Amino acid sequence: MSNQPVPGPGFPNGWGHHTNTPERRTLTCVYCGQEYPSGTPSCGADVKVLTDHIKVCEKHPMRKLQADYDAVRNAFAKFVEDYGKENLQKLLVKATTEKWDEDRIEAIKVLISIS
Repeated sequence: MSNQPVPGPGFPNGWGHHTNTPERRTLTCVYCGQEYPSGTPSCGADVKVLTDHIKVCEKHPMRKLQADYDAVRNAFAKFVEDYGKENLQKLLVKATTEKWDEDRIEAIKVLISIS
C-alpha cells in the first residue's frame, strides 16, 4: 500500500488504511480524507467514532440518500396535508371494500401514517 488515501468503492464502508506499517496505520475516510489515529478500530463492536463520522461526512454517499428520503417524506406529508387524512381514510375503506391490490392498500396506509 502507498501513503496515499485509497479509493472508496473498493473498501467496505468507505474506510481504508493508507500507511503500510502497523504502528503508523492511519484510518482514513476515503470520501473526505478525515484521518483517525493509529489504533482506531475499523471493524467490530467498537467503531463508534467511524459510524459517527459517516453520519456527518458531507461527501459520504449516505448524505444524498438521506436528502432524497427527507424530500420524499416531506412531499408525501404535504400531499397528506393537502388531500386530508380523513379523505385518505375514506379511500382506504373503499380500497379494502373493493378489494384493491395489497400494494395500493399498503401505500394508502403508509400515507396515513406519515401525517
